[in-house]
Amino acid sequence: FTGGAHGYDRRTLLTIDRNSGKILTWRDLIRPESASQFVEIGEEEFRQMRNLDPVLSLNEQGFEFSGNRFKLPENCVFTEDGFLFRFDAYDVGSYAMGES
Repeated sequence: FTGGAHGYDRRTLLTIDRNSGKILTWRDLIRPESASQFVEIGEEEFRQMRNLDPVLSLNEQGFEFSGNRFKLPENCVFTEDGFLFRFDAYDVGSYAMGES
């Protein structure tokens, strides 16, 4: 989805190492051996937030993930409560699906 009829709102979330100034991704904060499990948990949360069928693929439910595999967005921040991930409109679905 590339938009067109609707405005485009993007919000960028960042976690910055206060010592180095480096922008950190979730991969910098998760052990490499835990990454696939972390993504699985992210998909479960995404499906619950959207009330999606756990059996049907995300693509069958109107979302567009390349290779029909859930991927965590790069747009995230680490907070006191944990990670906050954000899919903006058009990232993985139509404008009507909104942000996640």
